Amino acid sequence: MPIRKEQAFRLAKAELTNVRTAWDGVRTDGTVVFMGWQDNFRKNGTTYECLVWQAESTAVDRIGAGQRWRNIARLMETGESALLLVAIAADVTAETREVTDVLNAIYTVRIDKRGGDYYAVAQRKDPLL
Repeated sequence: MPIRKEQAFRLAKAELTNVRTAWDGVRTDGTVVFMGWQDNFRKNGTTYECLVWQAESTAVDRIGAGQRWRNIARLMETGESALLLVAIAADVTAETREVTDVLNAIYTVRIDKRGGDYYAVAQRKDPLL
């Protein structure tokens, strides 16, 4: 049975500020939970990483982008770890994507900057369910 975006964030114990526009949640302890797309989740050497901010993307002007940028900036400043959920899109070519499922995993990640892009680099994988 598919895991929906809202359910995935509930399982991760994180609250979305807006179910329609938010792609990050925050736990009561302050831990940031990102959601990234499966087609941006790739193996790099021995680790997995997911592009969570692309400087040249048109998505940076969308409503949820402001929250994501604030979370990235805070994590870059503090060096704290975050968590990552990986979503599967109904149509990876669509400008506005819809989540059809979420991988049954939650990754502990650190944020890494390369040029103007930011990646969530996996440090550990745990089951979501």
